[in-house]
Amino acid sequence: MKKTFIIIFLFFPIILSANFYGEIWSGIQLNYPTSSSVASAIGRLRLGSIFTTKNSNIKLHIRCASAYGKAYFGSTSLMVPANDIASDSKEFVIDEAFFSFKSKNILILIGLIDPAGFDHNGSGFFNTIFTGNENNGFFSTHFLKLFANNGIDQFKYQSIPALFFYLKIIKNIIFKTGITFGLAEKHLFLRNTMPIEISFKTSSLHISFNVGFGDADSSMVHKISPSLGLIIEKKLFYDFCIFTKYSCVEKDIKTFRTPDIEITNNYIVAKEFSPFKQHFSTGIVKQNENFGIGIGYSVLKQFENRIPEKVIEIFVRTKVFDIFDLSPDFQYIFNPNGSSEYKYMWIAGLRVFYLFEFI
Repeated sequence: MKKTFIIIFLFFPIILSANFYGEIWSGIQLNYPTSSSVASAIGRLRLGSIFTTKNSNIKLHIRCASAYGKAYFGSTSLMVPANDIASDSKEFVIDEAFFSFKSKNILILIGLIDPAGFDHNGSGFFNTIFTGNENNGFFSTHFLKLFANNGIDQFKYQSIPALFFYLKIIKNIIFKTGITFGLAEKHLFLRNTMPIEISFKTSSLHISFNVGFGDADSSMVHKISPSLGLIIEKKLFYDFCIFTKYSCVEKDIKTFRTPDIEITNNYIVAKEFSPFKQHFSTGIVKQNENFGIGIGYSVLKQFENRIPEKVIEIFVRTKVFDIFDLSPDFQYIFNPNGSSEYKYMWIAGLRVFYLFEFI
């Protein structure tokens, strides 16, 4: 933390301008049938700033956050991806700090970065573009992520040390890649998780082909875990958009460092990154500045559980007083966590989101 502030202090003399923004997110959900039907209230406050240098090519991005609630998979003992907004109660901390360099066709980022969205406009890896994000779109992470993907460490950590590179090949085609470096506040090492994405985007069509690689440092087998993903979005009439996402994890691949021992588990490295083997989601969404509505269906398979978890979600979003977004949400989950103990579970939630800029 101290080193971060020293770098910021040294950078200040060459700053020409600064843009400050903030976001307030809060929500509550009901779960049934569970041991506790009323979930803990969840919430998040983020304050960020983008400092621009005189030549405007180099920027420093800083974001601080304070969050409360249950992280990643809801508030019950069931492993249902109910929300991905809040983490366990913690102090106000720097959760993103990185430099960016941008020229006409190149963008380079280095530092502590959220791979899924490194600015408050939602840019990042492996994302839908037309259907919204965690603030104004679907609530369940079933529809926000490619779960079966080992290219970025997004399963447990929102932001990670990374070096990312974007290249605009031609007008509508962008190539993205990078590497990640372990965990912040612990130690840095070349983790060998590498996302690769080629995306095609027009005003009405978005297609993303992506590949992920993971070489887990703690497995001691030095294999590479590959994964594949595809995202297709197509805008229709009246702002409606249909989308499809698919991702899967392939068997680990031997490398020149793999020891000559018999390893019967073909997914030993893959399981260190996430428990998910295959993921498919599809749906239709209508989004504009003042209103949003969507319905989606998702199937998620794990390595250990043979029964897939299936989710149907419906959300509605509306602008209130032209200030904040109010979004009720309903989810129906079949076989939560791939378990036969609960045949179904439903979640009803309500979100309030407010994004503002200081300067």
